[in-house]
Amino acid sequence: MRYSQYFLLLFMLWAPLAGWGEAIINEIHYNPPDDGLEDGSYREFLEIYNPGPEVIDLSGYEIAAGITYKFPHGIRLTSGAYLVIARDPTHRTWRNKSYTILGPFEGKLSDSGEVILLMNAAGTTLESFRYSDSPPWPIGCDGYGASLERISWDLPAEDPHSWRSSLTEEGTPGRKNSVASIPHRPFLTAYAFDPPYPTSQESVRIRIELDTPRDIASVNLYWERAGVDQSPSSGGPPWKVPMERTTESAESVTYEANIPPARSQTIIRCVVEIQRTDGQTVRLPHAGEPAPFLSYFVYDGEITSLLPILWILPPVPTTLIYPSRAVSAVACLPRDASNPDLFDGAEVRNSRNGQKARFIKGREFYGDRTINIIPEEPTGGTNPGVSSPFREHLGFWFYREMNVLSPWAEFYRVVALPAQTGAAPKQQLVVEQVNENFLAMHGLNPTGDLYKRVYSNPNWEKHTNKDEGTDSIKMLEAAIQVNDPVKRREAIERYLDQESFLNYSVASVLTSNWDGFWNNHWMYLDPRPGSRWIIIPWDLDWLWGTTTAEMYARMPLSFPIDGVAIGAPQASRAPGPITSPLHKDPEFYREYERRLRIELSRHFTIPKLTSKMDETQSLLLNDLKWIEQQTGTSRTRRYDIIRSSYVDIKRFVAQRWDYLDSVLPVSVEDWAAY
Repeated sequence: MRYSQYFLLLFMLWAPLAGWGEAIINEIHYNPPDDGLEDGSYREFLEIYNPGPEVIDLSGYEIAAGITYKFPHGIRLTSGAYLVIARDPTHRTWRNKSYTILGPFEGKLSDSGEVILLMNAAGTTLESFRYSDSPPWPIGCDGYGASLERISWDLPAEDPHSWRSSLTEEGTPGRKNSVASIPHRPFLTAYAFDPPYPTSQESVRIRIELDTPRDIASVNLYWERAGVDQSPSSGGPPWKVPMERTTESAESVTYEANIPPARSQTIIRCVVEIQRTDGQTVRLPHAGEPAPFLSYFVYDGEITSLLPILWILPPVPTTLIYPSRAVSAVACLPRDASNPDLFDGAEVRNSRNGQKARFIKGREFYGDRTINIIPEEPTGGTNPGVSSPFREHLGFWFYREMNVLSPWAEFYRVVALPAQTGAAPKQQLVVEQVNENFLAMHGLNPTGDLYKRVYSNPNWEKHTNKDEGTDSIKMLEAAIQVNDPVKRREAIERYLDQESFLNYSVASVLTSNWDGFWNNHWMYLDPRPGSRWIIIPWDLDWLWGTTTAEMYARMPLSFPIDGVAIGAPQASRAPGPITSPLHKDPEFYREYERRLRIELSRHFTIPKLTSKMDETQSLLLNDLKWIEQQTGTSRTRRYDIIRSSYVDIKRFVAQRWDYLDSVLPVSVEDWAAY
C-alpha cells in the first residue's frame, strides 16, 4: 500500500471520532527541563481540549495508559475550552490560572515516549497513540523547554505530522497552541551536503528529501554564516536560493541547490521554505527544535595542533527563524582525525568554574551528553589557582590507573569563534560530566540513583530520579552510621561495593584529596535488587598538595575517619558520612593500609608519575610553540605556568611518598609476615 493510500485509510477510520463532539488530547509536556535542583517532572502535564460546539461532561473519563487518571464527577468542558491534568497541581507553575487544573495523575510521562489512551465514561477509546522522542517525532520537547503541541484537533493523533515542539517556553497550557497555524506537511525526511567536509575553496551542493510531493509547489533555500566568516554580502543574511526539483516519486521528492564557498572555520546554517500548492508556506527544520537548521563546518586544516581542537561558538542570533533566538555550537577535530565534527545547537553556557557544553540527544559528543571546559587560567572557585587544570588532569588519570570509575579529562586546543573577538587559542582542560550518559557508556544502568556530595545544603544533591526522593541514600547512612561494629560490618557487606571504595580511598589518600571524603564525589546505586553503592571522584583541584607547603603532603592515614589534618588545621575537614564509618571497620581499614603500601611500589611511584607529567608537559609546551607561530604572539607566562605547576606536583609526590613510607606499618617486602 502506498503512503498516500495508507494516510487516507487512517483518516477515514479516525474521522468519524472527530465528529462525535468528544474531547481530544491537545498538548503533552513529558520532559520539562530541570531548574537547578528542582525535578522538572513535577511540571509535567497533559492538556485536554473541546473542539466541538457543545459542552462535554467529562465525569468518568479516564487516561488509562502511559499515565492514569480518572476524571471526578461534575467536570465539564465548554466549547473551545482547555483543561490541564498536572502531575503536581500544587506546583507553583499552576498558581493563579484561569483554566481548570486537575490532578495529580498516577505515574510519570515517559521521557522516551509511550502510549497515551483517552477513554470516555462508557469505556470507548477516544484517542490512543504513541508519542516518541525520536524522529520523525519532534525532539525539541524532550528536555529543551518546549511541550509537544498538536497542530490541529482534526489531524490524527497517531501521526507525527500532527505534532510539533512548542514555540513557547513550557508550552501553552490553557490557551491556543503556538503551532496551530503551521501546515502539517511536508516533513523533511533526509538531507545531505556534498562535499560533507568542505574547504574554503569549495561550493556545497545540498540535497533534501521531502514527503507528500503533491502538496509542494516550490522550495527556496535560506542560508547564513556563523563563526569566522562575517563578511557582508548583498541580499543577506539570510541569503535566498531557489532549489531545483530533481527526482520524484509518489511518496517523496528531492530538491537541490548550491551554497557558495565560505572562509575556513565558518559554520553554514540553512533552512528550506516550502511553498505549498494551497498557498501556505512552511520552513523546515521546525523553529522549535534545538537546532532549527541544517548546517556544516568549513575547514581548510590550517591549524597545526598536537592537541585535539575544540571550536566554541557562543550563542548568536540566527536570521533563519522568527522570532529569532540565539543558538550556540561546538565543533571538534579529534587527535589524528582528518575532518572536524560539528555539534550545532549544543548549548554552551557559563558555569561556576568555566563553561559547560550540553549536546543534543542523538548528537552527543562521542557519546557524552555534557562536557566541562575549564579556563586556561582559573581565577575563582578553585584553591590552587592557575595550576588547577594540571592537577585535575593528572588526578583523573591516576584514579583511572587505580581502577576507579572516573570521568575522562583531556587537554584541548580551544578556539573561540568568531575570530574577530581577538581571543587567542587556549590550552584548556575538558572533563567528562558524570550523568546518565556517563553511566551508560561505562556499562551501568542509567536509571539508577546518582548523587553528588557537595559542601552546601543539602549535602546530597540528587541528579536522577529526583521525584523519588532521597530515601536510598538516607537508608544507607542510617545502616552504616551505627556504633555496633557487627551491624556496621553487615551494612558494609550488604550495601557497599568495597572494592570501589577501597580503590577510591587509597587513590585519595595517596594524592592528598582533602575534599574527597566529606564532599566532591558522586555515589551511584544500580536499581536492581542486591546492587551495591559505588563511589566516583569529582572536582580534583585539591589534589597533589595544592601548594608547595610540605604540610599538605602529610595527610594522616586516619584522615578518612576524622578529617583531622595534623599540623595543618586549614586542611582539616568534617568526616564523610559514608567513608568515615567505613574506615572505622577494622577489616576494611587493614585492607586499606595494605593497599596503600602496595601502591607505593606500583602506581604511586616517583618514576611512573614523573613520566606521566613529563609526557603531558612536553605535549603542552610543544603545542604552545605551534600556537605562538600561528598567532605571532609570545606565551611566556603560559610556559612558566606549565613548568612551575609540574615542579610543584613533583615536589609533593616526593614528599608524600617519603611520608607514607614512614607511617605505613610495614614494607611491601615484609607484608606477607604482617
